Amino acid sequence: MPQNFREMWGQIARIFMPGGELSSALSSFEDRPGQRDMAQTVFQAFAQQCIAVIEAGTGTGKTLAYLIPSLFFSLAYDEPIVISTRTINLQEQLIFKDIPLLKDITGQNFLAVLVKGWNNYLCLRRLNALRQGSELLMFEEMQFLNRLIDWVERHDSGSKSDFNFEVTLSLWDKIMADPS
Repeated sequence: MPQNFREMWGQIARIFMPGGELSSALSSFEDRPGQRDMAQTVFQAFAQQCIAVIEAGTGTGKTLAYLIPSLFFSLAYDEPIVISTRTINLQEQLIFKDIPLLKDITGQNFLAVLVKGWNNYLCLRRLNALRQGSELLMFEEMQFLNRLIDWVERHDSGSKSDFNFEVTLSLWDKIMADPS
């Protein structure tokens, strides 16, 4: 990865241009000058080691506009990048759609992980306490609890989004992880 900022920006800009890697990889590619402008602002913030506050409307292509410059700086300087999003849906879009696309178009193999807040994970301690009958449950909650126990015995993940069924909010409040 080049250390020269001008050369690095040239590589990034080419990715976004018609005929670039994005247009080759995406059949739905649209040339978005606003996306390039945002990517350049993100790039400049990294290059100048400062903070950028960017507002961009729907359809700008924000995700790739911040991911691509972030990836280039992360690889060039062997530094981790943390991307924080408001929704789990966007986190999952990044991990399952956008990150694999970046790996394809850049040819780079890099590690990306999804980390969610405490309240998105099951707490086995709280689940076991509930299972042992320390609290009375309504019939509907008991059904979900049994289904959840069966699921936990067959899976390694404790992420709520991995469950193949909905857990009632009242039950989830009793078994979700918390920092204590």
